[in-house]
Amino acid sequence: MIKAANLRSRQVQELWNAAVISILVQIWKARNRAHFDGTFVNCQKIKLEVLKNISLAGLLTTGSMHNNCNDFQLLRNLNVKGRPRPAQNDIQSHASMHEIENFLEGKGIRFTSGALPAVFG
Repeated sequence: MIKAANLRSRQVQELWNAAVISILVQIWKARNRAHFDGTFVNCQKIKLEVLKNISLAGLLTTGSMHNNCNDFQLLRNLNVKGRPRPAQNDIQSHASMHEIENFLEGKGIRFTSGALPAVFG
């Protein structure tokens, strides 16, 4: 059950682990209350407690999310703020853009001032 989120982002994996542990703890507490206090198990209360614990765990996550629709939707539904991946610094961005332009020019593609590629050769 813990390995079900292996293909997800690090933030979603951490939240998944927190959710599994929270579900187990809430079921354990509900069974103890039913056995020792004679109360009935309220599934809605268990669900709300689990969602509250996941939301709190979202504040403690250290991993970042993948910037895709699945992660955005999942985190929004769990009421958790996403942690996007850190951006590259400007020097890396400019250097990689320059390399891309050189590569494309070597293939016969040149960018014009209108930002549309012009093919020459």
